[in-house]
Amino acid sequence: MNDEKQAAPMAASEARYRSILEASPDGIAITDLGGRVTMLSARAVAMLRAGRESEVIGRPITDFIVPEDRSRALERIGLLFAGKSTGPGEYRGLRTDGSTFDIDVNAEFIADQSGAPAEILFMVRDVSERTEAREALQRSNVLLRSIIETAPARIFWKDKDLRYLGCNTEFARDAGVINPADVVGRTDLEMPWKEQAEQYRADDRAVMESGLPKMDYEEPQTNPSGDTFWLGTSKVPLRDDAGAVVGILGIYQDITVRKLAGDALRESLNEKESLLKEVHHRVKNNLQVINSLLRLEAGRSKEPAVRQALGEMQGRVLSMAVLHETLYRTRTFGRVDLAPYLKELARQFFKAHASGDAPPKLTLDLSHVEVSVDQGVPCGLILSELMSNSFKYAFGAKPGGEVRVVLRREPNREVLLQVSDNGPGLPGDFEARRTRSLGMQLVADLARQIGGRMEIGPGPGACFNVRFASATGERRRPGRGARQP
Repeated sequence: MNDEKQAAPMAASEARYRSILEASPDGIAITDLGGRVTMLSARAVAMLRAGRESEVIGRPITDFIVPEDRSRALERIGLLFAGKSTGPGEYRGLRTDGSTFDIDVNAEFIADQSGAPAEILFMVRDVSERTEAREALQRSNVLLRSIIETAPARIFWKDKDLRYLGCNTEFARDAGVINPADVVGRTDLEMPWKEQAEQYRADDRAVMESGLPKMDYEEPQTNPSGDTFWLGTSKVPLRDDAGAVVGILGIYQDITVRKLAGDALRESLNEKESLLKEVHHRVKNNLQVINSLLRLEAGRSKEPAVRQALGEMQGRVLSMAVLHETLYRTRTFGRVDLAPYLKELARQFFKAHASGDAPPKLTLDLSHVEVSVDQGVPCGLILSELMSNSFKYAFGAKPGGEVRVVLRREPNREVLLQVSDNGPGLPGDFEARRTRSLGMQLVADLARQIGGRMEIGPGPGACFNVRFASATGERRRPGRGARQP
């Protein structure tokens, strides 16, 4: 009867234990004071992948920890018996099938009615996912650090107070230290480049306040030796998970060699440009001197043929002088815009040759067309020869004459230079006579020189068309060439 009375409370106690075990989301194991398992929760059985609780009952609790962690586990149990609180311990658990998993274990005594330790309660939590996440984060950090360290640039990041939170080794060396950790907590005012610190900080604030990056700009920096070098810098705002700006990330490269080379190249180009400008100016002046000498010689001669020949030579010299003047003014020495060049040449030619009470009218319809200098000189000579032909044969004393010059790019991308007049037109035997005309032969030769051809246009007056492909690409310019009444 007494045994039955004692058994009833024990059964009730075990039932309470069992209900506590099954209600816990963690695995629970109860052992005797020697560490042998006396009871397991269903969650603990599942953790160990045991078929049933009886497979574990009676075995030492340390059988379910990997061998290399067992001595540490026993040491913590010893501290428990010594009355010292140990807190949870992290171990590699060992399942019944031999697989391992990460666990946190906390142990406490279960006291008997007298308050003395009777059993040990182990609370076991599977932390494999947490461990995997931590290891993944560690791998990610290692990868990120590797990227930062191997990137061919200096990289740094700061907090909102503009204190350095980190950098790579290359940046640390620029700061005069070896370990990037020595930069953490500093500001630019404490760096070797303190002379540029305020500008750096102003840029940082502008990026953080606007939330917009500042990309690929040049700035100087003083190194620990006191020398100044040049950086190509980019900065972007750092944001937290909510999108708020919490700092700044910067990256730069040393572009000193490139910048110095670029500056030297620009200086060299400026010198060469000045030299070419001076050459064109002097050539233009010399051609004007030659033109004046030809004009004086023509004035002294009493022979009409000589005066005519000298006048034609003046026109040819003028065309070259005006080209050099155009190049001198525009400072584009490899190419020439034909519209302003031919406009000025035509005006000067007209001024030199138009005379009488009713001189002919000059009409210009010139579009922007760029050509190489090698094509510009022949185009000027062609214009001079064709305008000379109009003044020589088209008008005489007849009033109301007109010389028209057209320059445009055709739909097939060819350039058309057209000179026409409203005179009586070409004589019937023009084709036979053109082979004996120096001017016409010169125009045909010049057209071939620039890769083009000369064509006779329809009447009623004389019309000459020269078509050719430009040797330089057309660049966009505003407007068209002007007409002159």
